Amino acid sequence: MINSEVLLNPLTLVFVFLGLIGFLLNYILHRKLKNPRERDDAVMGFFILYAGAGMAHLMVSVFPFMGTQGSELTLHLELAYTFSGFWLGSYLGIIVSMAREWSIKKGEVNRKLKQELVQIERKVLQVTKNRGGIVTEIILLDELGIPFDEGAEILNRWVRRKVARRLDFGVMKVYDVPSARVHLSKTDKSIMDTIIGMQGRAKKTVLFSVLQLSIEVLEEALKRLEKFGYLTYDRISDEYGLRGIT
Repeated sequence: MINSEVLLNPLTLVFVFLGLIGFLLNYILHRKLKNPRERDDAVMGFFILYAGAGMAHLMVSVFPFMGTQGSELTLHLELAYTFSGFWLGSYLGIIVSMAREWSIKKGEVNRKLKQELVQIERKVLQVTKNRGGIVTEIILLDELGIPFDEGAEILNRWVRRKVARRLDFGVMKVYDVPSARVHLSKTDKSIMDTIIGMQGRAKKTVLFSVLQLSIEVLEEALKRLEKFGYLTYDRISDEYGLRGIT
């Protein structure tokens, strides 16, 4: 049985109370402090305070009883009790504080990564718009310096979200983002959709036959799409192709 002198020792009860106060102070302080460095300093400060106070508690409350107990088991129980109040409360405070600190830091890292990803995706979207909604991993590597794997991950994520569709142009995989062409006129959009459907290349005569446009309207639209930078014209083959794709 634990010695009643240890059980009712006022100093032990004080340390039990201080341990609980330490827990509450740690928790409240970490909710108030916003600066990560200040939170780290607070945890270290409390840790040093707890360690010093714990040693003082050991010397004042435990040592005087070490030579007076008749049973080694009783001594262990007394040691366990005298430490339990202070150390349990104190270290519980430290553990909760560190857990909260880890959660805060993890949240900050995740927010930063998300912000960086949003910025990258905006740049990818702008490149896609500049090309009439057509893009590949190689284009992203060339224009933005995005590594091939990261570019593929972004574009495939768009495919999963049904923002883009993946097309096979022979051995080349191309990503099409139709929403990047919403600003085009009906005629311009129909020309782009037709060329995309023909794996990125089409002769003027084929476009004329498929779209049933007057030659004047067709030529004007093709020149406009060339000016936008969406199409290129190959005089040798007399074909219009998607810029950077064919």
